[in-house]
Amino acid sequence: MRYFINSESSYFSYDGDVSGTIFENMTEITEEQYRTALSLDIVPQIPIGTIIDIFTNITTDYINIKIDTYNKENGVAFKDIDAFAKYAILQNSVYHDIAIRFMTYADNIWTTVRAYQANATAVPTETEFLAVLDSVVF
Repeated sequence: MRYFINSESSYFSYDGDVSGTIFENMTEITEEQYRTALSLDIVPQIPIGTIIDIFTNITTDYINIKIDTYNKENGVAFKDIDAFAKYAILQNSVYHDIAIRFMTYADNIWTTVRAYQANATAVPTETEFLAVLDSVVF
């Protein structure tokens, strides 16, 4: 288990690989420092894995809403982003262009999310995070 504090004095513990995550902008602290903060009741009880899950779930739902909207507007039934992969590789498919567009969009969204995560110093509200997602152009 590793322990961290961010610039807003929020404390986190995490048992896993911390490379390429929001921990890059945090300071690692000792277990004793973490336990002291815990005993003073100043440690938020949101495990970092949960924070990453929150980012992932909101992002996945956001992309799926875009797909559902496209489905309704065009009378098709793509299940999720993975459904576009087979059409993206078929140059002659009538769905090739939209498949490429959705796959590129999803890639841009996830790149934006991971960059945001890597630089986050606090957990954003859902509204704040949706603003980040809204900044990615379809």
